Amino acid sequence: MESFSKTKEENKKRYFNFRPLFYGFLAFAIGIGFSYYLFSLDTTFLVLFSLMAVFAIGYSIFRKAFVNLLVIISCFALGVGCYFLDTKNFTSNLTSGQEYVVEGRATTHIYDNDDTIFLILDNVTLDGNKTKNLALSVYKAEDFSVESGEILRFTTNVYDEFLFESGQFNSYAYKMNATHNAFVNYEDIEVVSTGNLSFAENVRLYVKNLLHGFMPFETAELAYSILFGDQTQLDEEIKSNFATSGLGHLVAVSGLNIAVLVACLYWLLRLFKTSKLFRFIFVSIVLLFYCYLCSFAPSVVRASIMAIVFLASTLIGRQYDLLSSLGVAGFIILLINPFSVFDAGFLMSFVSVVAIGILVPPLTKFFNQKCKIPNALSNALAIDVSTTLAISPILALYFGQISFFSWLTNLICVPLFSFAYILVFALVFVVSAFKFLGFLLFVPNIIMQFIIWFSGAISSLDFAIINLYSLSLIGAAGFYFCLFAISKLFMGDKIKRLALCASGALLAFGMVIAVDRPFVPLATTYTQINTYSPSAVLTSKNGQVLVVGYNADMETYLKHKRIENINVFVSTSNTQKEVKEFQSKYHANTISESSAEIKTVGDFAFMHIYANEVLKGVYVEVDDVGIVIAFNHIGSNQANTIRGDLAVYNPQILFESRESKNFLNTGSFHYVVSNDKIEGIENNFATKINGTFTFSISNGIITEVRSEN
Repeated sequence: MESFSKTKEENKKRYFNFRPLFYGFLAFAIGIGFSYYLFSLDTTFLVLFSLMAVFAIGYSIFRKAFVNLLVIISCFALGVGCYFLDTKNFTSNLTSGQEYVVEGRATTHIYDNDDTIFLILDNVTLDGNKTKNLALSVYKAEDFSVESGEILRFTTNVYDEFLFESGQFNSYAYKMNATHNAFVNYEDIEVVSTGNLSFAENVRLYVKNLLHGFMPFETAELAYSILFGDQTQLDEEIKSNFATSGLGHLVAVSGLNIAVLVACLYWLLRLFKTSKLFRFIFVSIVLLFYCYLCSFAPSVVRASIMAIVFLASTLIGRQYDLLSSLGVAGFIILLINPFSVFDAGFLMSFVSVVAIGILVPPLTKFFNQKCKIPNALSNALAIDVSTTLAISPILALYFGQISFFSWLTNLICVPLFSFAYILVFALVFVVSAFKFLGFLLFVPNIIMQFIIWFSGAISSLDFAIINLYSLSLIGAAGFYFCLFAISKLFMGDKIKRLALCASGALLAFGMVIAVDRPFVPLATTYTQINTYSPSAVLTSKNGQVLVVGYNADMETYLKHKRIENINVFVSTSNTQKEVKEFQSKYHANTISESSAEIKTVGDFAFMHIYANEVLKGVYVEVDDVGIVIAFNHIGSNQANTIRGDLAVYNPQILFESRESKNFLNTGSFHYVVSNDKIEGIENNFATKINGTFTFSISNGIITEVRSEN
């Protein structure tokens, strides 16, 4: 009796149930993240990690849970080791910017834009030496194209691909294993042979052609995307609308796709009265084959492993533990691809599953009993609300905004999507055998057209979008800590839950105020943004900010530095689109779309530079320093005219883009910053073509150059 009472009393003191697989996986993931932020000297994350470490060690010692602490420390150390191994694996040994003879095979990842083709080459050799994949941009004529499987050969400068830039993870390069990038004109490409496609590539290409044969382009690409998770050719506006309206997970094969597929397969197998063992083996083989066809995308692997674990638990009659199976799936994914922990898709997939496991039961009960909503609708609404809550901080961290109506778009579109997905999946097999039944694809086509329209309608509502550029890593961590405190993962009573939630929120708020404030140096700086189009950020000694041009790379940099107060925005586009995109997320005291005359605002004087009525650059004066930002494609005659027009301002520094080398035929600049080192030019700084660099300037002298990668 005494022993029983003691056990009961000990259980009362236990505040959470330690699952070695789940919490070990968390420690493993944190170890990977810590390694990156340690070497990038990110104070925010290091402070956050220190608090987490103190809490974990203190609680383990208090509970005398030394075995649990050993598991956490071991998994954390494993994460640190995997980070360094993966960093070494992705690091190339080539001399970045050097000219090489490149030969490689065009994969199925080809995006054909108006004037440029973007593609991934594998089986790449540089001067005959085998290397990793290469991301290639081909400047093309209207009738030029590249076919999957073709072996291409050309000579060009090859550059290192950065995994991180301005705090943003380059998930595309990582997934494609593309450690290099290059640019080439189509005339310089030699097609050596047609090459060969792998079995998986042949299947994907066959399905793509089949869908395009019976569906319009945009819905065919959407259907292909939901089948294989390949968004290469998916319209950018559709992707943007899906992300903004909260439907981004639909265009990547994820848990929803796998759940629908497994449910349908299980239902069919039960109709044929197959045994549980046969069902388990058959579905597992199908899922593994599907992972192969989807190039083992992390979201597919995670969902497939969890489904297999679930089926195995039902087979042997054991209770299924969602968090433990998630831990197993996460361990496998991160052991293979450790840097997946920085990928937004992986994180959203992970937190969605956790939210479904811990929030859906109480929310379903609340909607059903308190709000008198039917049980089926209560469950759907609970899943919708819990996943929306869980992924909101990640959407804010990676994309800077969330949709107020994402719960509504998911509630309406997810059931429709599930039906369309399984219909497309089944009809691919049916139409392959009986081509005359291809007209049946009009059903999923109509459904997907409605989803595209609905997501676009929600995205167009300005009041429906919440901009959260000020949300930081610490703010997101505080949100998840509060979610943990009120969930069933924490086994305290209501008072303890509220106390823990309030303490976590106050601590996170205090840390944000103390260490996570916007960064604007009180100095003259120029930051060259990594982009194909011209963009830069200039700051003055008084902390004022001028932004030149706006695009995704600029958005990433401003978000990384948490720059919100912008004094001047100088547009570099001849259309209103750039200005509208900027104004949708930022506010500037002054916006200059076109000004051929010098204009002064605050600490800056600036004007647009034109030649033959075409914008060729921007001139900016800040703190008595004249800076020329030259764009691409400037002819020698144009360069002479522009230099003559600018002579009255006596500019000291030139930042020039590729193909504007004609500006270099002058001795008027004290400093020239270009992509490549140019012989015979004194005070010439060379930057990598895809790098973001900040230059500190004092009295017309560049005193420091630092990479933002």
